Amino acid sequence: MNNALLGAILYGLAIDSPSKKKEGGSIHLFVFTASFILGAASFRLYEELAGLPAKTEKNRRLQRAAVGASFGAATYPLFLMHGISFSFFINFALAACLLICSLVDLKRFLIPNAAVIPCFCIIFTLKAFSSFMLASFEPLAFALIGATAGLAMLLPFAALGAMGMGDVKLMALVGLALGPLDALFCLFLSTVFGTAACLVLLGLKMKTLRSRIQFGPFISAGALCVMLFGEKLHLLIDAVYSV
Repeated sequence: MNNALLGAILYGLAIDSPSKKKEGGSIHLFVFTASFILGAASFRLYEELAGLPAKTEKNRRLQRAAVGASFGAATYPLFLMHGISFSFFINFALAACLLICSLVDLKRFLIPNAAVIPCFCIIFTLKAFSSFMLASFEPLAFALIGATAGLAMLLPFAALGAMGMGDVKLMALVGLALGPLDALFCLFLSTVFGTAACLVLLGLKMKTLRSRIQFGPFISAGALCVMLFGEKLHLLIDAVYSV
């Protein structure tokens, strides 16, 4: 009896149905609180990875609270979209990793393996478990194709020295979590955001054509847009092809 109940719960996590989005108010509060705590903890990890100079504890607490609140506000719509499901946990883990990588990249021009590799393992495990519960290899296969596509998109640029391998690994992680088509959307949006930011920085004379620009934050912004608005992007592509 208990095994049957556990199996039903896990199968419920594996599917992502609209009916699951109508959760109770206490669940909403729990998800936002968990997002707040994870955002603050992510900033604490960022402080360690970036090797920030010592500051007063008051300033650190304020910064962690601000990051936690921002992360909670950014990830809460994911809960409204997916409910408590594998899709939510996958997107949630990806968002936390993107937050850490963006902050560290802005500070040190580095995408930390200490954030990317554990997140890759977590998402791979969730995808594999989802495939097991659905008795279908499709979710895991789709994720692996996405990771390969994300890797292939940026690897030529890394080979030419235009960006670091950290950006390549981060895009592979995005592909693993979101799939090949959404990874392509992410790359497109990242390029648009990065180009716009470069033009602004050049116009303000804050950067020159020889300056190094961190691409990790733009990958993160593109991935977040895809996570939040991916369905609308798919509908837009379908509408274009149907014309």
